[in-house]
Amino acid sequence: MIRLHSAALLLLLALAPAAAAQSTAAPPPAETAPPAGLRFGVPTNYFGRFGGVSPILELNDKNDVSRIGLGGLPLPTEHDLRFTVANRPDKDVWDYSISTRMNNTTYLIGIENDVRRAEVTHNPYTGPQFTGVLREKGLSELSAGYAFTALEGQAYVYNKAGVAASGEKREPFTYSQVGTAYTEKVGNIDFRVAPLARLYTYPFAGKVHSNAELTVTATTAPTPQLLLEATHLERFAAGDSVISEYGLGRAQETSLYATYRLPYAGDPAFGVGAVRGSYTHNWQNDWNYYRGDLFLRSNLLPVMVGPRAEYRVAPDGTAQWIYGFVTLGK
Repeated sequence: MIRLHSAALLLLLALAPAAAAQSTAAPPPAETAPPAGLRFGVPTNYFGRFGGVSPILELNDKNDVSRIGLGGLPLPTEHDLRFTVANRPDKDVWDYSISTRMNNTTYLIGIENDVRRAEVTHNPYTGPQFTGVLREKGLSELSAGYAFTALEGQAYVYNKAGVAASGEKREPFTYSQVGTAYTEKVGNIDFRVAPLARLYTYPFAGKVHSNAELTVTATTAPTPQLLLEATHLERFAAGDSVISEYGLGRAQETSLYATYRLPYAGDPAFGVGAVRGSYTHNWQNDWNYYRGDLFLRSNLLPVMVGPRAEYRVAPDGTAQWIYGFVTLGK
């Protein structure tokens, strides 16, 4: 089953940009063109939009495909509209959504896992913020807030208040987030330290949930083609979360990455662009993850895409293979 669905997905990836590349007809003169906006017809920058396309491949605990499709497919319209389609073979249902972003606002409407949803998110880096997420089941949220920077742009602060719904619960809440990052170069190693703190309050329930995390990253490039990276995450949490989806818990995780980009001349029609190996250890649950990624490079795609093989080892020593697709910038 995995091979069949994977082949279909690779075919979609190959055909979609190729179809766009074949459309080379010049656009009509401005005086004869229909009004701009949602008119259909391949725009001049249409091919470049395929950089936002991402493959979807999810497997269940038995390694059977539970969801497969493509996300962020650009529609041939002047305005950048994105379409996502995915199938859930085990349930015989389809996921559909269409989305766009304009004026720092993302609009989305669709069906996911047989649940209809509509989302409007206004989230510029700083300034007024607004979130409206409505779902038939699961988490819904209506909130508004404000984001700004402090300490000469070194710290990012975001505060909002709203109402969340999950299951039978309907609860007003407030949310505050403060984060920053510090970078330093020592010899040939770049270090980045990024602390982040979050606070949820539920005034009517009289409960508070907070978590604070620290991410430390070190990267170095011994050669122009080889990139080595190590990262560690520590998160601590306290209090009770009325809305379970907001209740991030304790986390302690270390990851190591090695990415090698193969030398090439120009942009080949097709070939191997990079390989990556990684290892992650989840300390609080004692899980180990070993991953191998192969990235294929093609002048038909603005990004590299390829298969992933992941070997997961449980605390009791039992293991399983998980397969998927990954992307990497050129």
